[in-house]
Amino acid sequence: MDFKSRFFPLAGQFLIVVTAFFILQSLLPGIHPLPETSFKITKSEAIDKAVNLLDGEIPAEKLVIKVSFLVDKKYFKFQQNREKLRDRLKIQPFQYWNISLISSDKKSTTLTLQNKEVKAVEDLTGNWYTVQISPEGKILSTDFKKARENLLPDSSVISDSFQIPDERLFTESRRNAFAFLSRIGVDTTGLSLKTEEVKRDSLGRSFQFGFTRTLDGFKIQHDLQVTSSNKILNYNYTIPSLEAGSGDATTDPGDVVIGIMAVLIFILLILFHIIYLIQFSRKDQISFKISLPVVYLVATVAFLQTLFSMWNSSILIMSVSTLFITLFYAGAVFLMYTIGDALARQEWNEKLMIADQLRQGIIFTASAGKTIMRGFFLGILSLSVYTLSLYIYVQYFDGIMDSEQQIEYSFHVLFPVLVFSLASLNKAIFSELFFRLTGLSLLKRWLKTNPKILLAGILFAPVFVHPEIEPASGIAKF
Repeated sequence: MDFKSRFFPLAGQFLIVVTAFFILQSLLPGIHPLPETSFKITKSEAIDKAVNLLDGEIPAEKLVIKVSFLVDKKYFKFQQNREKLRDRLKIQPFQYWNISLISSDKKSTTLTLQNKEVKAVEDLTGNWYTVQISPEGKILSTDFKKARENLLPDSSVISDSFQIPDERLFTESRRNAFAFLSRIGVDTTGLSLKTEEVKRDSLGRSFQFGFTRTLDGFKIQHDLQVTSSNKILNYNYTIPSLEAGSGDATTDPGDVVIGIMAVLIFILLILFHIIYLIQFSRKDQISFKISLPVVYLVATVAFLQTLFSMWNSSILIMSVSTLFITLFYAGAVFLMYTIGDALARQEWNEKLMIADQLRQGIIFTASAGKTIMRGFFLGILSLSVYTLSLYIYVQYFDGIMDSEQQIEYSFHVLFPVLVFSLASLNKAIFSELFFRLTGLSLLKRWLKTNPKILLAGILFAPVFVHPEIEPASGIAKF
């Protein structure tokens, strides 16, 4: 078989994969994996909406943008109300583009240490302009306070003669607040003023307003903070009944069933693991062979999780985000199987001897007791490592470890599928069929005999990242 007959089939497959990625990217974000998400605007349109709210405070050539699509925890808590909001109000407030904007001049500062200038990164937590936009293009919140404080450094000095403003200033500020609501597309018809107060902060005098409106059984509230110079500091679109925890925040029977299934399957998984570990412990290189498919599976699931949460990022960014969690489980799984396999194979001959003794009626011997104790140790070790690994895995993908108010995506439902797959792979890895299906052995042979293929893959790899580079964003995006 000559080079052409080997190269062209592989090149054709490679081109098919690249074409598939291009087609997938061209349809983004309309086919986001969250089936309930109905996008009415694209990522670029969402960014344009956010930039327009800055009123030119940051020059376009210095504008740096970070974008991610987030799913609030309330998305999973208020399922029925979520559907009502989507059907009646035509809004999905628990899913949104999270857009952060900052000037490139604010990203770092220069420090002088021992007569040497050192460029150090600042704590930029509060320096960003932050905008949250729903998939329909509605502004859900803005946070410009800290960013605009930095634009007005002299405003930190406030006169001690702070007085409650007269009604004229309140009226003017209310008018400015209404103008902002109209600007972002809020129907101000029927809005009633619920709260108003004056605040004193580093920006001087600001006014806090709360407007409410009842629509299709939902009480909607718009909270704004406006300065006396008509600068919007904060805006929030909220539904108080959901914020208070009312609604359908009861336990879903489906969650209970899934939880019970997860526990039962988890126990079966541990039993299967111990059985397979002992059953195949006499095979050579068992640890390496078993660790490969498990790591392969974990990497796939981790990439899917990253893909779901960073749906509009480049392939390169998603791959890097997947790398760390994959390395963690690669090391954990490999260590677990290496230790377990070494202990199991070390005692295999002794186990056979004990079995012969049992058939002869010899039960109580020192070697039997020693083997049983080591067997218990092996079981406890496997159980502990496997339990800890899967516990951390479930906690990570279910968002419980996240201390923030948002999670990227919940893989709680995929837990039974995950453990079943792990149990199956424990056995499947000993079959050559698995390596043929995954193409590992075939790929190894190809790369060994045709290094040009590897070189071509490296050269064509940037195609997968194919970003539409925008000077305003500073990062690659589709």
